Amino acid sequence: MTTSLPTVGHLIGGKIITIGSRSQDVFNPATGKAEKRVLLADKTTVELAIANAQAAFPAWRNTPPLKRARVMSNLKVLLEQHAEELCALITAEHGKVLSDALGELQRGIENVEYASYAPELLKGEHSKNVGPAIDSWSEFQPLGVAAGITPFNFPAMVPMWFFPIAIATGNTVVLKPSPYTPLATLQVGALLNEVLPKDKVVERAYRDAEVVEEFAKRKVKTWSSEEDNQLLELYQRFPKKWGEIAAQMVDRNDNQCLHRYRRLSQLGKSLASHGRS
Repeated sequence: MTTSLPTVGHLIGGKIITIGSRSQDVFNPATGKAEKRVLLADKTTVELAIANAQAAFPAWRNTPPLKRARVMSNLKVLLEQHAEELCALITAEHGKVLSDALGELQRGIENVEYASYAPELLKGEHSKNVGPAIDSWSEFQPLGVAAGITPFNFPAMVPMWFFPIAIATGNTVVLKPSPYTPLATLQVGALLNEVLPKDKVVERAYRDAEVVEEFAKRKVKTWSSEEDNQLLELYQRFPKKWGEIAAQMVDRNDNQCLHRYRRLSQLGKSLASHGRS
């Protein structure tokens, strides 16, 4: 085991935390050599990340949507300013060419821009006389701590599918990126911390199966995952929490469509066998 490689820690409470004994190599696909070691979170690390997110939630929930939206606007500016650096990190850890990395980053920035429209998106509705002496109204409220589980193949874009909307709508976030491609995600988190208030609202803990299990055990209000097998495993291990686990299913080609259809069919049969629809 290489011990002299630079260590990639967890971003918790606005600081890089290097706790835990488990780690794994981060390889450069162009050379096949390990260039860094990423720490893998354990139960203690996950509890610390969630506790920080829970502590930040009350104040962030009560922050006006306009101020939360300005955080996303400022993040968009920083992402564009640091685009070259972020694309170089994506290429170094994932292997995609710079033009593909730039396309990935741009799709992520578009989601950050969309989140900056939060004041308009969070408007409720009111209808009078929908029934005899009955008015109807609706409003949007933040849920609490949101957890994101993101894959290796789009280390910048996929996290930005999740956390910008979660944060702009008043939630706090614990994000579990892939340990194979942690560098770009960590740098996006560092840029986000530059525009967030003092009490940070996003945490990052690198993962393997142990972290997934700890997420399911803790007080995480909503889930988002791009990895079907993890969703199946979570349901099988924690069926009573299924209502809190949401999947983002994005089909990129025919083979993936077929693969996801089969996985979702398996999930549907599992749900049916437990009396759920």
